[in-house]
This record gives sequence, C-alpha cells and structure tokens, in this order.
Amino acid sequence: MRSDATGAANGPPPPGGAVARWLASPVVLVLAPLLAVALSLSALGAGRQLEEWAPASAHGPIAWESLARELVFGAPPPARHEILASSYVAKDLGHIPWYASPELRVALRRPLAALSHRFDAWAAPGGAWFAHAHSLTWLAAFVLVAALALRRVLGAGPVAGLAALVLACDDSRGVTVGWLSNRTALLSWTFGLLAFLALDAAAASRRPRARAGLAVASGLATWLALSAGEYGLGALAWLLAHAAFLDPRPARARLVALAPTLAAVATWGAAYVRSGSGATGSGAYLSPVAAPWRSLVEGSQRALLLLAGAFGPPLEPAMALGPSAWPWALAAFYALLAASCAVVAWLTVRSVPARFLAVAGVGSVLPLTGALPSERLLGLTAVAVSALIALGLAALVAPARPLHAWLRWLRPPLVAAWLLSHVVLAAWLAPSKARGLAREADTVRRLAASALDGVPPSAQLVLVNSPGAYLGAELVRAIHALPRPPPDRVRVLHGGDGRLLVDRVASDTLGVVPEGGFCAALHARVYLSPEAPWAVDSGVQLRGVRVLVDAVDATGCPTRARFVFARGLEGEGVVVKHLVDGEYRRLALPPVGERLLLGGAAPGGVGRPPEPRP
Repeated sequence: MRSDATGAANGPPPPGGAVARWLASPVVLVLAPLLAVALSLSALGAGRQLEEWAPASAHGPIAWESLARELVFGAPPPARHEILASSYVAKDLGHIPWYASPELRVALRRPLAALSHRFDAWAAPGGAWFAHAHSLTWLAAFVLVAALALRRVLGAGPVAGLAALVLACDDSRGVTVGWLSNRTALLSWTFGLLAFLALDAAAASRRPRARAGLAVASGLATWLALSAGEYGLGALAWLLAHAAFLDPRPARARLVALAPTLAAVATWGAAYVRSGSGATGSGAYLSPVAAPWRSLVEGSQRALLLLAGAFGPPLEPAMALGPSAWPWALAAFYALLAASCAVVAWLTVRSVPARFLAVAGVGSVLPLTGALPSERLLGLTAVAVSALIALGLAALVAPARPLHAWLRWLRPPLVAAWLLSHVVLAAWLAPSKARGLAREADTVRRLAASALDGVPPSAQLVLVNSPGAYLGAELVRAIHALPRPPPDRVRVLHGGDGRLLVDRVASDTLGVVPEGGFCAALHARVYLSPEAPWAVDSGVQLRGVRVLVDAVDATGCPTRARFVFARGLEGEGVVVKHLVDGEYRRLALPPVGERLLLGGAAPGGVGRPPEPRP
C-alpha cells in the first residue's frame, strides 16, 4: 500500500462509512468492467464502418509462419517504386483523394490486432456483432486490469474503487469500442497495464527468482502491447514512472527489473524500422525522424489538446444547444481545466501516488501526438486522470487536515463539476458515442445509394462534392459494396462542406474552386504532406480524367483545379452529380464559358443559377 501525504487515498475507510466500505470492496473489480460494457453495449448494433467495408475474411487464410516472422523480425519494407505504384492505384480506385502525396503510405505495424480481426472472420464470417462483442470483451479486460493497477497505486481503499468507476463511465471508450479498428488500442492498453502489474509485483516480491520471473513477464507483456499497436508505447511511461516514484529498491535493482522491458522495446523498434512501418507523405502523421522540428512544434500543441480533453468536460451537450451556447461552454471548459490543474498541482506536491499518476498520464500522451488528436486514444491517460480526480475528490470531500482558503472556496463548484462532467455526462454520452460512427456509416450508405441511382454500369460517375475528404474516399468503397453493379469508374472531385464554384471551361473540362481550397476539410491533411507541396501547372493522370492544378495556397495545397474527361461531359458516358439536401442529384452543367456556384455538401446546400465568367 502506497503512502499518501494527503491522508485521503489510503488506509482504512472511515468508521461507519458504508459508501467508503463498498468502494473499497472487491465488488468494484466486477462492477467497473460490467458498467463500462453496459454503457457501450449499443456498439453491438454498430455494424462495420469507414475502412471496415471489406471484412478480414477477404484477406485469405492465416500464414502462421509468416505471421510469426513478422511478429519477431518485421516484414521487409517496400521499395520506393512500390510505394509510388500503391499510392497511384489507390488514387485511381478513388480510395484516396486525387491530390494525395505521391509517396503517401500509412503502414502501422499491428500484427496482434490484425490477428484478432482474423479470429473474428474465422469465428463469425461477416458477423459485425461478433466483432463488436469481441471488442467489448477487451474493454472489460482493460477496465479490470486498470482497476487492479489502481489498487496497486492507491491501495485497496475507497479512492481506488472510485477511480475505477470514474474510468468505467468515461465516454471516450464508447468511440474506441464503436470503431472496430480501434481494438488495437484496447489490446495495447490491456497488455501495457499487465506489464505494469508484473513490474510492481516484482518490486514487492522478496524472492529473487520470483522477481526475475515477474520482470521477464513485464517485458513480455510490453512486447505484446507494442505488437498490438503503437499505443503500447504509452505503457513505457507507466513503467518508467513506476521505477522513478513507486519502486523502493536501489537504482541498480530498478534498472535490472526494467531490462526485459527495454529489451522488448528495442526488439519491437528494430522490427518496426526494418519493416519500414510508419507514415510518409502525410500532413497529419508526424515523424520525428523525417521532420523533427514540425514534430516538436505540432506534437507539443497536440499533447496540450489531448491533456485538456482528458481533464475537461465533454462539449457535446453545448454543441447541441447551438452557437449561442458555445462561448459559455468554452468558458466553463477552461475554468474547470484551470481548477483541475491547480488541484492536481497541489496533490503532486503532497502525494507520491499523485506525482506518479501525473508523470504517467502526461508520458502516455506523448506517443499519441504522432497522429491527429482524438479522445478515443486516451486509454492509459484516462486511467491516470480518473485516479487523479478520485484523489482530488477524496482530498476535498474528506480532508485529513484543514484545507487552504482557496481550496475551501473551490471545493463546492469543483466537486460538482467533476461529478457532473466525468460521471453523469460521461455515462450519458457513452452509448451515443458507441454508435456514433455507425450513424456516419449509415449516412455514407444512404449517400452511396443515391449516388448510384440511375447510373448505368458502363458510365463514369462523377461526384462533384462529398461531405469530407475521408468520407469521400469511403463513399467510393460504399458504392462498390452495394448489391448492384457499380459504374465503370467513380470520381470524387472535392471532399468538404463549403461552397463550390464549378466552371465549364470546355466541353470536356470542369474547373473546380472549393471554398478554402481542396484541403479545407478536417481530414484532408491526412493525405497531403507539407514536405511534398503541389505546384501550379502540375497534375495527375488517372483513368478517364486528367487533373491539372491552376492555383495553390502558401502550404502547397491546391485551391483551383481543372478536370479534363476523356469521354467528354455530354451524353450518358459520364454522369455528374452533386450533394444537396442529404442526397446526390444530377447536376445540370452550365454552358461552356459559364460557371455554377453550389451551396456546399452540408444538408440544405443548393445550386445557384449559372453566372457568366468574368
């Protein structure tokens, strides 16, 4: 049991405190995982979404020998010409936007997670409900292991039980479970915390052989966490923080205990580098090797955003109230964030567990800065934040010594805000978030059906706009997944919900000028790297259409482009549609020399009458 200078985290519960005795009981170890699963149970009906249109069974049987080699040594990296060819094919198929970097490659080494999806395909071919049930099982395992880890850090008292329940209510886990591809994170977090438990048990053991065995088990669990996904790097922060704050042994003994873990990280890193894994040609994924300065600057900003999201209240209720409520919501968000930081700083001065949790929580955020910030990635950080909130609640509600005046003044609103945001609102939002991507996928299916309506299989389908860069690419996949013959080709000219100027340059040419440029959409930067900007008069030749860039912005993103169609734009060989009022409709193209201003891809966007060219 850890010592705690606040006097609130550990020790026996107060006499007669029924709630405290219940929180300290092992019942919470069962209740917390069940509560987390219950709040995300709506994911069972979520189906497949986004890049999951093609089930794992489409990849054929498992080659066990090849999988074993990849787990240990990594697969050989592709040559540059193979990367260029793969990027071009993806563009030609419409799986990535036409403006994507020629060397775009996102190869994330996650063999253990991939194996779990292969198991889904073997156990229940085509059954998305089984895959989601599988993910819910891993969610329960993660919360259970997290609850055990919290009892090791905070002691088997009421604060650890409260922290486990706060974690179980975390609405971000609904997003993690609702998106099957995020199972990689659940596996990484679970094995990462198992590595922490093994290391902590090794530090507490008095038998040399047991210590050695538990240290090796910690290294093996770390290797499994990394083999499940890069999120396992966050566990390294927990293990290093354990050695710094919780392990009472001499420095040499702590280093020896960490040796298997460091060896596992080195083995995984060597395989990762050997296989050429990682991301290239993307503006969203950061590489400290390829772009160290940009990684430092943007990574720092992303780390602050992630930490703010972990401590701050959910903003979804305020967003639903409309723009008039947003300033008040942001003011409340920053006020709660500032108060939380003040209390956490006060706790870290007085409590060793709080110092450990603060370092582990911040350290587990750092590996996440390589991708776009998202709450669904904050598993290990959420464990630390839940524990810090529980420590803060215990110290404010049942202080062991008189509080400072500023803490007495802050106590009522902060306790109420923490309980409201991290328990009540979080539990209320979790079921909705578990099905959030499913609603998005249903929208894509509906749009795909309206886009394909009335289009003969021999025609080329041209969609002038789509709701976003990422959804535009998924729209093409959804069209090909419909149970009817797809068109010869599908081209999405622009992904984004801003207004769009369509210029009929010639009988076979459309000029497109999106509001804010082609990269204005949220996920557009995933596909284009600032290290590979477009230039005026550059372009790309795809099947049936040639794209020419007429203007770019300061970052090298195209702002105006021409699309020259080999079949022309007259007759039934090419069907041009645009998104309006939530469905695709045929677009009446303006005469040559005139242009058309479309109201955007958002619901309610309407086409305006043709305007003469200046």
